[in-house]
Amino acid sequence: MGLALVIIGVGKVISGGIGAFPVMLVGGIVAFIVFKQYAHYMDAVFDNGYDILIKNNLKEETIPLANIINVRYTDMGRGMNYITLSLQVPCSFGQELSFIPSYKLSQPESEAAHEFIKRIYQYKGHKKDGSN
Repeated sequence: MGLALVIIGVGKVISGGIGAFPVMLVGGIVAFIVFKQYAHYMDAVFDNGYDILIKNNLKEETIPLANIINVRYTDMGRGMNYITLSLQVPCSFGQELSFIPSYKLSQPESEAAHEFIKRIYQYKGHKKDGSN
């Protein structure tokens, strides 16, 4: 929505319309708010078996599964679901990494996320609930 308002504002400036600045200002504010809401999520996370590859802001880092001490799945509703990994030893992105999981077309998003979480716990020698 914010980007659309900026585009409309630019169109009004080009066509010589009055009132383009307020439209661009509101669009910029909306775009900034939306960006800040999603800026803390990693760009991409790839499961490589015994480690995960994290990509964010043109940087990459490999995190061994053994470094993950907690996995939290958050379902915010309306398609806004994310996973947060807590690390024993912080990486260049910090000690907690959040990302929006991708999912297979044949599997609901929450099932794919839960399968990832289950696999991490199995790797670490825990049951699904985290107990030994």
